[in-house]
Amino acid sequence: MRRSIIVAWGLLVLLAPGVGRAQLFRLPIDNEGGRYIAPRMVLGVDHDPAYYGGLGIRCIAYDGEENFPNCYDGHRGTDFILRGGFTVMDMEVAWVVAAADGIVVAIEDGNYDRCHASIKTMDVTCDGHEMVANYVLIEHANGVRTLYKHLKAGSIVVSAGQTVSCGESLGLVGSSGESATPHLHFEVLDPWGGVLDPFAGVMSQPESYWVRQDGPHGLPAERCELGD
Repeated sequence: MRRSIIVAWGLLVLLAPGVGRAQLFRLPIDNEGGRYIAPRMVLGVDHDPAYYGGLGIRCIAYDGEENFPNCYDGHRGTDFILRGGFTVMDMEVAWVVAAADGIVVAIEDGNYDRCHASIKTMDVTCDGHEMVANYVLIEHANGVRTLYKHLKAGSIVVSAGQTVSCGESLGLVGSSGESATPHLHFEVLDPWGGVLDPFAGVMSQPESYWVRQDGPHGLPAERCELGD
């Protein structure tokens, strides 16, 4: 089962020689007192191993809650949906930040960033443009990687090989690639490429990978591991 696989990888990250203790993360968006992201606008990793197709609403989230909007079928990360949609995206105020210290290992930029849900097709459309996401991929000291996806075109301010500090700006929230609305897809990968759910819960693992899971405004804390 997918749940067992995710828990097993989590234990390897915690216990494997040379890997070190679990990496802890801050909220990967500069949320300014809850202004841009709200708890009800967060979709989590799917812990149900079955694939259902169709609209993809069937899933199980880290806390055992079922179905959309807690998660969606086959989802590998956590989506933080931008309050205000394209209007706020165009204001260029919602910055994605590094969730922990690390090194940028890859970026993708310049792709169309106004992809959206289509009532006509009941799917995502990029208005004829190629459906490719802008993203930043960071590797952390223990080999865990974090992926920051769907960023606004031309907004990425880091480059491959650059060392970044926790809380450092990476780019702006956008809607590039397979994205129904402006949001950040935040994905945590173990050193072997397996998905880790940063939230602790009955379907994930007992320990949270957030600095504080129940931080201000009902979201993970906006402070770094050694911060105030």
